[in-house]
Parts: sequence; C-alpha cells; structure tokens
Amino acid sequence: MGGYVGYGYRIVGCDNATAITYTEKGDYVGGIAGLATGEIQNCSNSAAITATKSAYVGGLVGRVTFGGTRTLSGLSNSGAVTGTNHVGGVFGELHNYFSDKYTTHTLSLTTINNSGSITGTGDYVGGLVGYMYHHNTHDSGAVISATECTNTAKVLSSGAYVGGLFGYTWSESASTLLESSSSGAISGAYYVGGLAGYAGNIVMQDCSNKGASVEATGAYYNTSNQSYYTWLGGYAGFGYGFISCENETSITYEKSGKYVGGIAGLVGNNSLQNCTNKANIYAPKAVYVGGIAGGTERSSSITYTALENSGDITGDNHVGGIIGYVYFAVHDKYSNHTLAITASTNSGDVTGKSQVGGLAGYLYANNSHDAGAIVSLAELANSGNITGEAETGAYFGKFWAERASTMVASSSTGTVVIDGVESPETFVGVNTNLTIITD
Repeated sequence: MGGYVGYGYRIVGCDNATAITYTEKGDYVGGIAGLATGEIQNCSNSAAITATKSAYVGGLVGRVTFGGTRTLSGLSNSGAVTGTNHVGGVFGELHNYFSDKYTTHTLSLTTINNSGSITGTGDYVGGLVGYMYHHNTHDSGAVISATECTNTAKVLSSGAYVGGLFGYTWSESASTLLESSSSGAISGAYYVGGLAGYAGNIVMQDCSNKGASVEATGAYYNTSNQSYYTWLGGYAGFGYGFISCENETSITYEKSGKYVGGIAGLVGNNSLQNCTNKANIYAPKAVYVGGIAGGTERSSSITYTALENSGDITGDNHVGGIIGYVYFAVHDKYSNHTLAITASTNSGDVTGKSQVGGLAGYLYANNSHDAGAIVSLAELANSGNITGEAETGAYFGKFWAERASTMVASSSTGTVVIDGVESPETFVGVNTNLTIITD
C-alpha cells in the first residue's frame, strides 16, 4: 500500500501529504509506495504512516529491492511512522542482491533526512532505514556509500537492531558512512546505537550523535539457538570501524548484559582512530564496558590510535577507560601480526569488580599457529582513578600476549585501589609478556 502506488519502479519528484492508516495484518506500507525496484530521488513524505500490525513500513517506501548500482538521494520524511518490524523513517527495508563476476556495484545514499518519530514493536527499526542489505554473490564486491544522512527524531522499539539512522545495515565490501548524524532518543532491546544498531562492514567517519540519547531495555539471556548480549553504544551497538567520532551522550544501563561503550558496544575487525568519549558510562552489572568501546575484535595487524576518554566508566568486569576487552586472535601460520595502540589517554575514573584498567580491562593477543601475535603500546596515559576488587591496574586489569610485547613513552598519575587498598605501583593487575619501559 502506498500514497502514490502499491508497486513502483523509478520514483522521482513525488511528495505525499496524505496520512495512511492500515489496521489489518500485512506487509509493505509506504507514503509513496509499498514496494519499489528502481532509483528513488527527490521525494518527501509529511504525513503519518500508521500500520500497527504490518512489517516493512516506511515514510516513503515499505520495501525497496533491486540488483546492482543504485543512487538514492534528496529524500525526506517528517511524518510519524509506526509498524511492527522492518520500520524506517524513509524505507522499511533496502535489499540489494545481485550476481556480477566483473564489476563492483555501489549503493549510494546522499542527503536523506528524517524528522518524524519512528515506532516499532519488533526487530530492525531505524530513523532512515530499518534493514539494509547489499550483497554480490561473486567476489567483485558490493559497496555502500552513505553521505549527509540525518535523523532528528526519536526511534523506539521493544525489539532488537534499533538505531538513529539504521536498525541493521550490512555490505559485502568495505563501505562508509560519512558526515552523518542522529540527535533523537533511541531505545530498543538489543543491538542499540545512536546511529546504527548493527553496522557490518561500514566505517563511520566524521559522524555525530550530539544531542542523542540511547537506551537498551533487554537483559542478557541465552537459548539453545541464540545468545543476546545487549550491544549498546553511543554510535552503534555493533560497528565495523570508527574514524573521527565524538560521543557526549551519557549511557546508563542497569541490567545484566555485555558490550557497552561510548562509541560502540563492540567494534569488529576494523579501524578505531581519533575517537573521543566525554560522557559517563554507567553499567554496573554489565561485562565488557569501555569509554570508547565495550570490546574490540581483530584477526590481523592493526593500529588503534588517538583515542581519548574523559568520562567516568562503571561496569562489572572487563572494564576499561578506553576499551573493556581487547581481543586480538590471529590464525596465520606464516606471518607475525601486530596490534598497536598509540597516542591514547584516559582521564576518567574507572570502577568495576575484576579486570579493571585505565586503558583496558583485559587485553588478549594470540596466534593459533607458530607465527606470532605481538602487542606494541606507545604514548599512552592514564590520569583517572582506577578501582576494582581483583585484577586491577593503572593501565590494564589483565594483559596476556603470546609473544614478548612492549609499552613505551607512557605514564599514569591516577590512583589504583584494589579491594580497598591503595596500590600505586600496580600498572597491570595480571601480566603475561608485557614489559613497560619507563626511560
């Protein structure tokens, strides 16, 4: 069901100001079209789109499907949008699936904006797009390029994958979200972020969540089929990489869960550079809590650099001023790999029970083969007060590396208190293979 057509191809220059209400159970509801398969440009919706029993609901289009290169630009929604799952201010779902052995295809999103409140009751709810998927069945690639996308309204759902711009987004090839922002209140159960609940293979660069609030309502649970760990971040619950991002949004999460961070709950296998957290992160029952990221995962050489936290960080265990848990697990029988962390500082107080550190709660580095996994640390500083009950240190609560690793040109001036006793010389609570060179 759509304000112009139920099913459309190329849609250009259409504006809808007529409210749509659909009370039956169904799918594909949008202000312009229910379903579309072509390029969509210079369209807007200013009316309420209400489909309380339906999935794939969007301010402009409920579901867009196509194959290959497409450009979506100049799109806006200011009407309230309500649905169940796959709900977005502009699109409920964008699905690009194709087969091309020879050519990389790009899905471009430019100047797409939402200012209407978005409400869902299920999974995949976003300020712009609820669910976005870009896949090439061959190795030639599929890239998402999103620029100047904004949301200024609240996005609420009782389900998982909820974000200010995207509930869930995944691209087969390394992609970018540039110069985009969300300033609305974001609330969901799991995978919740100021810009994206889940962002796979997409690096966020020069983005902002200023003025936003983020909240996760779900607690950790485990079933025979799936585990839910929370994943809550100022920018993303799960994110692929972040460059030049700053968080000023305080996060409070008082349930039992995992992965809570000022920028991201969990950063998976890519860049973390020039990022700052200025807000307090309070998650006293959560595991993997950090000022920049609750956790990071990487399987090959990388450098994390120019990270800064000034907020107070509180968690249960694996709690760090910069990162809660750094997991560097390499599987390469031929080459050494190095994890480098440089030019980063913590000035916030860090509090937890076990594995608590000014830089990271726990850093783990290992290669499953005979080649090495090495850690190189330089120009790091902690001036925050670090408090824990066990495995607590000014730099790391616990450090474990397979090979000899070094830390140089670094300093700590904050106090360290372990189980109520001040321990000023404890730089690493439990140390395996890290040498701190002070001269």
